[in-house]
Amino acid sequence: MAKNRIELKGLDRIMAKLNAVRPEVGEAVQAVALEVKGDLAKYPRQRKGGRMQFKSGKQRTFVLAAIKSGLIEVPYRRGASPGSETLSKRWTIQAKDDDLTAVVGNNSSYGPFVQDEKKQLPFHEITGWPTVQSVKKEWEPKFLDRVRKAVRGALNHGRTHGR
Repeated sequence: MAKNRIELKGLDRIMAKLNAVRPEVGEAVQAVALEVKGDLAKYPRQRKGGRMQFKSGKQRTFVLAAIKSGLIEVPYRRGASPGSETLSKRWTIQAKDDDLTAVVGNNSSYGPFVQDEKKQLPFHEITGWPTVQSVKKEWEPKFLDRVRKAVRGALNHGRTHGR
């Protein structure tokens, strides 16, 4: 062994403190996920009339074919028309990694045309549907702030002293 050496210790104490705050961080992550889900699941005010606009000819062809086949009813009635998948009720949260990760998702077939920034029909943008991307951008700083507060709170309330 070398005569001149430096031994660094203390990582075990730091890791113990970090592990002690895991529950609070998990609670913060899941609480934010619930609020994000709520923001995505809110229906905007229903708008009467208005001309349907499309982002592409392919989109227009699909929608008109769906109307012709009866998949989309005109006028469309939220939650009641034959093709309705009740978009807002399909938002879910999947917790992972001991609650340190939350995945907010939706499996409706038409969801991207309503709430995805790149695929959203102009009609839905005008109507006021938020996009997944806009909600994510709004919540990122709030999320980090909540996690920081959870860590500080757990450390300051003595949960990790003596471990």
